Amino acid sequence: WRHLASCEEKLRSTTSAVRIEAIKALGTMEFDLAFPPIEQLLIAETVPQVRYKALEVLGEFGSPEALPAIDASIRKSLALQDTNGMDIAMVIQMQLKGDRSGIQSMAQDHRASIVVRMCEASLKKVSVDARTA
Repeated sequence: WRHLASCEEKLRSTTSAVRIEAIKALGTMEFDLAFPPIEQLLIAETVPQVRYKALEVLGEFGSPEALPAIDASIRKSLALQDTNGMDIAMVIQMQLKGDRSGIQSMAQDHRASIVVRMCEASLKKVSVDARTA
């Protein structure tokens, strides 16, 4: 619990790098503990790199329970005019739904390397999930 409280405190830091480190640390915890602070961060966060890391961690958890937060992140990215953020959220959304062809299409059509890297990681995750299902 102390570790969780420390991460939550770091998520309120004014330094993006500190918030990213806190997100990474939350990614090592159980989903039920880590999800609420990550979800709150996605609602409030405006720095793209911090939002991308939060989405990446949600994708690593692989829990469909994160889909409403990812949907909200898509809307937030639209409001921020952050097309890469919107696309990353869509990739994670497709990953959690097991939409391999959608991810492949996004990877082929996208020019932003950060989105392509996220597609590649999501494709690996979808393949692993399909083998273990």
